Order: sequence, then structure tokens, then C-alpha cells
Amino acid sequence: MFGAIRLDRQYVKKVKCSNSFWWLKDGQWKAVWLSEDQTGSNQKELERMMREHPGEPSVISRGRVLGALMPTRAFGDCRYKWPLEAQQDLFPVLYSRGHRYATTPSNYNTPPYVTAKPVIVKHQLSENDKFIVIASDGLYDQLSDEEVIDSVAQWYEARSDVNKDAGSDSTLTTQDSNGATHLIRAALSTDRLGRRSDSVIRRLLAIPPPHSRRFRDDISVTIVTLNRD
Repeated sequence: MFGAIRLDRQYVKKVKCSNSFWWLKDGQWKAVWLSEDQTGSNQKELERMMREHPGEPSVISRGRVLGALMPTRAFGDCRYKWPLEAQQDLFPVLYSRGHRYATTPSNYNTPPYVTAKPVIVKHQLSENDKFIVIASDGLYDQLSDEEVIDSVAQWYEARSDVNKDAGSDSTLTTQDSNGATHLIRAALSTDRLGRRSDSVIRRLLAIPPPHSRRFRDDISVTIVTLNRD
């Protein structure tokens, strides 16, 4: 995910991750989603893949590229991009050196199946736009959209000059001075029933790789605050 901001607008180039844009209006937080997940469950991506690989019904199987990879646009993932001849030359050597993913997917007929070409979205900025959240899909595996909004809004309001100017005695408290850290902490401390506890995050972070992938995906978050002063 890439974002470029001019004085009047924002451009988002979407390759793999999830992205949202939130603003405050009339005291209520609302979210504007700037991108869609680039996966086989996205109807537009499904139709594109079928057009690019005619006669291959398994190009998207079980919502995944060739039945295995979730994203349809991504950096890396060379086993879904390289010509078969190159894979046959290189993968046996790489696999013998411990690269267990150096194998050719099944039904690999007309590569590339995955592209790094982004989907570009333009959003017109307004005075109500307060911040941008760019996050990987691992965040949304742990939190619902509403929980993400509530967590970032809590962090933003606790540190906003709006409360100070209004003379508000806000009772909102956050442990982290960094908004992205606050959001990741909220994600990792929430159990499957939506309850939050520090013991949950301790248990999750104590699980070593590769076993940790069974319980959580990697989480990357960037929060950009739009300070117009």
C-alpha cells in the first residue's frame, strides 16, 4: 500500500493491504474506505483473472489464486509470477537450501498469475478529514471495522487539541503515544469474544514462529494525522 498526499487530495495505490480513511463531522466519526481487498473474493479481481487466464477454471479456487495464495496483487510471490522454465532451473536449488516454498503451484499454465500493478484511488480532502489508517489484513483478522474506528478515535481524541480548546475534561486514556502502536495493542489484546486483556497479548506474543501463524497474521499499521496548521 502506498499513499501520496497533496494539499487538496490523496492518492492511494493499492497492491495488497487494507486501507481506510476516517474523518470527524458533527461530533461523529465516520469511515471512508479507499480500497478493496485485492483477492479472489473480490468480484472485480475474479473477473480480471478469468479474462487474463481464459479456459482455466482453477485460476481462482476456494477464493485463492490457484487454490493457494490469497492476494491477487502483491510484491514478491515469485512462484506465481516467474516463467515455468525459470522455476524449473532455480527452485530445485533453492528448495535444497531450505526454501520450502520454492515449489511450482498446481495448474501453473499461463503465468504470471499475480501482479504488482496497483489499483489507484483518488480522494478529495476536506476540512473534516483527520487521519488516514493504512493497515495490513492481519489487523482486520483481529478487529472489526467498528472496533478499529473506536480504537483510533479514542487515541485521537485523547490527544486532540480540540478537547483542550473546548475546555473538555476528557476521561479518555491511552497507554501509547503512537497511534499505530495503540491500534496494534488493541488488536493483539482482544480475544475471540471481543474481550480485551493484557494477558491475551502476552499469550499471543509468546507463541514462536511458525506456530504463531495459526493464531495471528502479521500486523503492520501506519496512521497519518492531517495537521493543517
